[in-house]
Amino acid sequence: MAEIRQEEAGEATEGTTGLYATVHETSGPLTPSAASRAREPKAPPPAKFKGKTDNVETFIRQCENVFSIERQSFTSEEVRIRYARNLMEGDAPVQWYEAYHNPLTKLLPTG
Repeated sequence: MAEIRQEEAGEATEGTTGLYATVHETSGPLTPSAASRAREPKAPPPAKFKGKTDNVETFIRQCENVFSIERQSFTSEEVRIRYARNLMEGDAPVQWYEAYHNPLTKLLPTG
């Protein structure tokens, strides 16, 4: 696993706060019909985010595009957070995800 210097990890974590805002600003729950979901266009997936501050804005914009174009597939904050996390690699992105995953886990029904 590639190591990220402490300074880079801090910068990357700070940069991903924009992604947090994107996830929260995307419209709320939708109730799509099966017919409308079948016609939903597909956006190209964002490139993997590896914690480099130079790539934060691009990653955020790519996620925003996917959330907007595939609105019916991203009907909740939890889904958007989990999707973004699947595109992250390295320590700083994992720290970002863990900060939002732990509160989500407490909200999810058990069993």
